[in-house]
Amino acid sequence: MKINSLKTELEVLASGWEKYALDHKFSGYTLEQLKALIASLKELLAAMDALKLEYRGKIAARQSVGLELRDIRLRIVHCIRGHEDFGEDSEFYRFLGFKTKSERKSGLIRKTSVPTETPAPDEDGAEYGVDLDDAA
Repeated sequence: MKINSLKTELEVLASGWEKYALDHKFSGYTLEQLKALIASLKELLAAMDALKLEYRGKIAARQSVGLELRDIRLRIVHCIRGHEDFGEDSEFYRFLGFKTKSERKSGLIRKTSVPTETPAPDEDGAEYGVDLDDAA
């Protein structure tokens, strides 16, 4: 349900009620009761809008703190890497999710000097399992 559409429809209902049937009750409600309910809906929407703005403001603060903490974490990890009791081959370093020094590959890639040959296809479609002599 689109709440803003509902609010508009309720305001139209209240306006029409006030114009055409001011002294009547419908479904057990008076016009004043309906207007009070519409006002409470508007208050809730205003409060929610204020919370949305506050939430957006908190996002900026969270980003700022997150960047600072990322930098602190990186500095701590670098200290663990260089620490004499731990280092890059320690269980602690591996526990943090990094590859240890002994797990890393050297990065050396040796290229072969002889290109690999692909097998040449047989004559006249033999690669597809078709005997052209029998096809005629």
